[in-house]
Order: sequence, then structure tokens, then C-alpha cells
Amino acid sequence: MPLSINLSLLPISHLIFIPICWFSVFLYLRVLYIIHQLRKNVFKSSFFLIIRMHAITDLLMFLYVELVARPRKYRVHNLFEAANDHWIPQLLWFSLTVIKNAMFLGYTVVAVNRCSEIFRFRNHVKFWSPTLILIVYLSEWLAPTIVLIPLFYTGNHNFSLIAAPSGGLFLRASPEFIKLDVLQDLTLSIFCFLVSSFLYLITFVHLVQTLPKTMSNTFFSINRSESSNLNPPTDLIIFKCAFFSFVLFVPNFAKTMVLYFSTNPQLVDIGTELWFFTTEIMCISSPWSLLVSSSKLRKEFIPKRCRKRQENISSMLSTRF
Repeated sequence: MPLSINLSLLPISHLIFIPICWFSVFLYLRVLYIIHQLRKNVFKSSFFLIIRMHAITDLLMFLYVELVARPRKYRVHNLFEAANDHWIPQLLWFSLTVIKNAMFLGYTVVAVNRCSEIFRFRNHVKFWSPTLILIVYLSEWLAPTIVLIPLFYTGNHNFSLIAAPSGGLFLRASPEFIKLDVLQDLTLSIFCFLVSSFLYLITFVHLVQTLPKTMSNTFFSINRSESSNLNPPTDLIIFKCAFFSFVLFVPNFAKTMVLYFSTNPQLVDIGTELWFFTTEIMCISSPWSLLVSSSKLRKEFIPKRCRKRQENISSMLSTRF
């Protein structure tokens, strides 16, 4: 069967949001390239190595939403057909859950990394070695996979793709499995949210107490006090970037709470619809937070040829006027 594309079922909000997301992904790739090129001097902090590894998770989740989840629900392409008690919907559900859990754990690892750098500056560099970061990242994938395999592949949970009245396909399973899946999703979400919130809170308090009281913008300033173990501007910029990404995790956490506790069908439908937006915002937040936080990255983001032209134009204008 030849591949066919049909966008008639896609809501207008998705049609507007999709180009923004793809633009942000290309932005993400450009940012990752710059960080990789300058990894030995400007972006040598362990945070940036973690960002580069977690970019794999972000991009995988983004591709899942764009190529699997949204096309399935709105029949964007004809690669999915209705199926009852089949291995394909089982694999789709399992893949989504593993990637999602790896993303949640990744946010917690970033919070631990930032807290570690602020409170244990002398040991931080040795502790967060590339080998440890690789082991931690692989664990973010292995731990959910090992835990979820028995849940998904023990017993018959009747994973199915069911035709929806709107024309798309619903991903369904037995009520018993859905309860267990939502419970593990809620448990992990609450754990990651509470741990990350606590770590960012104590880090914020420590920053406010450590930096001089005379600073105009508290911890957002880039000056350094003699008694501080911080390394401004890098440490403070990185903290702002990490915290900004965590803030974008909050809507997804709120959506999970609504889906678990709500008994209103309309509210559940709204929460399910918002999943596409909250998930993709999480996937594309890192490059924007990095660019907003780091002036050095913004400068390097512009290609050298364009920068040279800009400098030449500026010098010409300065000589004339």
C-alpha cells in the first residue's frame, strides 16, 4: 500500500504548532553542534555533556510524537490500521512509556548535577566524570525498561488500535493494565517533581545567601564574591538554564495529575489533547533556555561569516558617523 498523507483531521492548533516545533528542533541541532565544537573550553561543564546526552531522549520523544502518536490519533498517514490484541500497539505503548520515564529521570539528574556543583564545587568536576555521566544516562533507559518489561509482556493485556468516531485510532488496553500504567506514571512524575523542586529550592536559597547582599539582581548577577565557591558567570547561567527547563516540566506533571484524579470526561479529553503540546514543549525547551541564558552561545549561534559582515558594517558606520 503506497504511503498517503492526510491533514484534514488535524486541528488548526496542531497545524500552527508543528512548524514551530520543527524549527526548534533544527535550532536544537545547531546549539548541540556549537556545544560540541566548544566542549573543551567554553562549554566544558558536566552540565553540557548531560545536555548533549539528554538531547537523544528529547529528539526520540519528539519523533515519536510527530511520526507515531499524532499520525495515529489523527490518521495523518496510513501506516497504522485498526488491530485487536496485537504486538504493534503493545510495542508503541511500551516505547512511549520507556522514553517518557527516561525524560522524567533526566530532569532529576540535571537538578542533582546543579545542586552538586553549587554545594560541592571542589569535588564536582571529578565526581561528574564523562564515564559516570554515561553510566547514569544508560541507567535512565535501563531502569524503566527492566521494570516495565514484566508489566507489558506478562499476561494478556489486549493492546489494540481501535477506530475512533473522529476517524483516527485510539491506543487501548485492558482496564487493569491501564490502572497500573497510570499509577507508575503518576508515581514517577511525583517523585521526579518533588526531588527536583527540593533540589532547586535549596540551591536557590544557597545562591541568595552566598552572593553579596549588595547585588542588584540577586543570584542572577554575574559578579563573584570572595567567599563564594561559585564560578560566575558560568555556574549561574547554567543554573538559570536548568531551572527554566524544569519549569516547563511542570505543565506535564499537572496534566498527569488531572488525568489520574479527574472523573470528568471532558476534562480528561482536554488533558489528553494537551499531552501533545506539553510533551513537545519539554522536548524543545533546552535550546531556547540555553540561548536565553547564555550570551556566549547566542554569539556563537550566528555563523562566523555573518558575524564578520556585521562587524564590517558596524565599523563602516562608525567611521562615517
